[in-house]
Amino acid sequence: EQCSSLFRKAPRAIARVTAVLAICAILPTFGTPAASAADATMPEQISSWPVITQRQSSTPLPVTAGVQYSDETISTVAGRETTQSLDVDLDNPNVRLGIVSAGDKIVNPQGETVSSMATRSGAVAGINGGTYDINASGQLNQGEIIDGEIWKSPLNGFEGSIGITRDGKVVIGQQSFSGTIAVNGNKHELKSINWVSDAANKQITQITHRLGQVDSQYFGGNKLIVRGTSSDKGASFTVESIDTADHIDQLKDNEYGLLASGDTNDEANVWIRNTIHVGDTVLLSGKVTPNDDLNLFMSGFDILLKDGKDHKDFSGDTSLAPRTAIGMTADGHMIMATFDGHRNTDTAVGATYAQVQHYLASRGVTDAISLDGGGSTTMVARMPGDTAATVRNTPSDGQERNVANGFFIYTNAPSNGRPQAVHINADKAFTTAAGSTVPLSVYAVDSAQNPTSAQPVTVTVKPSTLGTYKDGMFTASSSGKGTITAVAGDASASIDLTVNDSFASLTLSPNDLNLLNGQTGKLKLQGQPTDSSGKLDI
Repeated sequence: EQCSSLFRKAPRAIARVTAVLAICAILPTFGTPAASAADATMPEQISSWPVITQRQSSTPLPVTAGVQYSDETISTVAGRETTQSLDVDLDNPNVRLGIVSAGDKIVNPQGETVSSMATRSGAVAGINGGTYDINASGQLNQGEIIDGEIWKSPLNGFEGSIGITRDGKVVIGQQSFSGTIAVNGNKHELKSINWVSDAANKQITQITHRLGQVDSQYFGGNKLIVRGTSSDKGASFTVESIDTADHIDQLKDNEYGLLASGDTNDEANVWIRNTIHVGDTVLLSGKVTPNDDLNLFMSGFDILLKDGKDHKDFSGDTSLAPRTAIGMTADGHMIMATFDGHRNTDTAVGATYAQVQHYLASRGVTDAISLDGGGSTTMVARMPGDTAATVRNTPSDGQERNVANGFFIYTNAPSNGRPQAVHINADKAFTTAAGSTVPLSVYAVDSAQNPTSAQPVTVTVKPSTLGTYKDGMFTASSSGKGTITAVAGDASASIDLTVNDSFASLTLSPNDLNLLNGQTGKLKLQGQPTDSSGKLDI
């Protein structure tokens, strides 16, 4: 029965059927000892995942000092899943965290890709952020705090949030906002900051220039708008206008205001009209609890792990999809993870919330939340030698989706520091074919493992008859063995070089290339050297 069950769940891919046959060959008649023998040949299993037949993890790569990128392919009897992760040592002084909002505003129907936000803010890595009003206003569904400033106040009672205090402490769980408006001795509750939907039902929200332009289709009808200017970043403002409108234009950096229902019978509307007048000074106070010292804050979907335990039982939700999550280990490392999905069993089937939950737990994560998933799931990271972060996962839309915000990692080191090390071909021996021109990675890094061009990198091939290096490409001339040496300032490195001109076989791929009249395509030619080393691109 165990064998039959495995066959029913297994895809038809030959490799997986072979793995299932291997398991089934051990299972019958031998009882518990046989099962133990099977377990000994299997990779580490993860709770709530289908039977895992193979796990392939990449060697962690340095993004910057204190940050490593890695990925893993997990093959199961139900299909394959690919996951990417960033391991961030928050105790490393080189590491700084940040949040970037799409277009630097809350309401932004166009949104922005994670790679765009990373590039313009100088991030070395990051992931997509919170859920948002997709295909509409683009605004976040919950709160956001950036560099200690409330861009959109936390949604009271919402658990799936992560915050970083000014002293670097990571807090996971709900945060609540409360505030007060005071004018000429009269007071009223301030419900929120930059929540247009709160301007109703006797409630008043504060508006700042972080809100952005809100057109009529996203405004929810007429609103009473109080606008003024501030010299103390919104702690108070002098009223310059009180109007009713069905939209609001972008406020200037020093402009602040209040928003209430446009219904003249609404209690908040009546209070404003009876209490506030042009020329008045409006005093605003607000605080976030339990942590009123948040430097960064973002909300996602839900809490996955809390204090080393499942926060909720997600076993009833069996939907497979791309996922994004962020969490903390007991030793103070932040783990950012993405899971590909919406593809097929041979590439990436996606993950359930329970699978994300338990994968993170297997990585030592004790506290975590899930962020926006599906087509929004994106991870970017700067690879060794590169100068900018690039997309590392496979977005399920086929391309990056414009999202509302992202959680990013930065280096505190100054740019173009003194070269401390040089790397050639990831510090591995280099083998190529005579007559070929192929990419060869050569770069220098500083003490923070950041790429540096402070001093030029000089590359020397010995003997010179083997080939030449220029602008990231190596052109092989004659066959033989030698070395490639690179020098940048006081830093240097050398690797072995082999150039082959004798091959046991040649392979041209793909086998089939179907083109219409006038189209072009690419073919790859590889050779198997007579010394039986790996295939080489020619």
